[in-house]
Amino acid sequence: MPPDDEHRMLISSNFMDVTELETYRILFKDLTAFEKRQRQLMTKDSDNLDANISSILPRLYGGGSDKRPTRRAFFLLLADMSPEYRMVDFGVGLTPQQLTSALRDLAYFHATAYAMGQVEKIESFKSR
Repeated sequence: MPPDDEHRMLISSNFMDVTELETYRILFKDLTAFEKRQRQLMTKDSDNLDANISSILPRLYGGGSDKRPTRRAFFLLLADMSPEYRMVDFGVGLTPQQLTSALRDLAYFHATAYAMGQVEKIESFKSR
C-alpha cells in the first residue's frame, strides 16, 4: 500500500487493490480462454493457436489480499516483462510506430472483452 494516508485510504475504501488482483486472477484468464475458443472455431489449425491477448498481459504467478480494515494489504506476483518492454522518456514521447502499436493492443484488449461480454451474455464483469 502507498505510504501516505490519502492514497492508502483511496485504495482501501474503493477496494482498488482487490479489483486489480481479481482482474489478473479471473478476467485476464477468462479473456485468454475466450479468445482461444473463438480462434478454434474460426480455423482448422487449432494446434498453432497462441492467444494474442496473452502477449500483452503479464502472467500472474500469485496474489492475495487482506480486506480487514486494520490489516489492509495485498500483493501480486507478476512475470517480468521488462525484456520486451521499457518505459519511454516522457520528455521525448512516443514514435508514431509506438503509438500505433499501443493503440492497437489497447483496442484489441477492449474488443476481446466486449466480444466476450456479447457472446457469453455477460451484463457486468462484477458478476464474474
